[in-house]
Amino acid sequence: MDKEKIRENIENIKKEVGNNATLVAVTKTVDVDTVKFLKELGLNDFGENRIEVAEEKIKKIEANWHMIGHLQSNKVKKAVKLFHVIQSVDSVSLAEEIDKEARKQNKIMKIFVQVNIANESQKFGFEEKDVKDAIQIISKLDNVKIEGFMMIAPHIEAERTRVYFKDMRKLYNRYKKEYELTRLSMGMSNDYKVAISEGSNMVRIGTKLYE
Repeated sequence: MDKEKIRENIENIKKEVGNNATLVAVTKTVDVDTVKFLKELGLNDFGENRIEVAEEKIKKIEANWHMIGHLQSNKVKKAVKLFHVIQSVDSVSLAEEIDKEARKQNKIMKIFVQVNIANESQKFGFEEKDVKDAIQIISKLDNVKIEGFMMIAPHIEAERTRVYFKDMRKLYNRYKKEYELTRLSMGMSNDYKVAISEGSNMVRIGTKLYE
């Protein structure tokens, strides 16, 4: 771990992100000590893709932990127990499973609805045309609270992602008031500057912190 490099990267990214967006540090490739150092530097939101990798870190470090990877239904029980928010709710059946488990654990689980805005076959998430029906059903569940939307842009040159971020922002604005949404999670290491310029208020950055 190059502490000085990480410190410098975070300072630069914080300036670019500003006060308008929350920085979620993606920690799936780093160890407990690195996460502790990130916390020392003032970060308190961390994102993990896989429960098996995340569990040790979550048990040792108190912070806001975000599940940002695809969640299989057989891992829901652990995810509800460990995470503060599940950003990757990509089906109604998964939301219902989370609701059922959250009820058992006497918890209101914060979730984001994941949208596959570019309709990429290899990505998870609701297509835009299915969001209306999905959010209506999910919003009626007692033990989940929809905080907002999450998306992953196509892995292309940053400037070319702008159109997808614009579309996602429009979708968010369409449902924001009715469902009291507060979070639009979009933008990663390669495209977060474009995402922020298009209205993202939460970015998920990993590689850029450590390189």
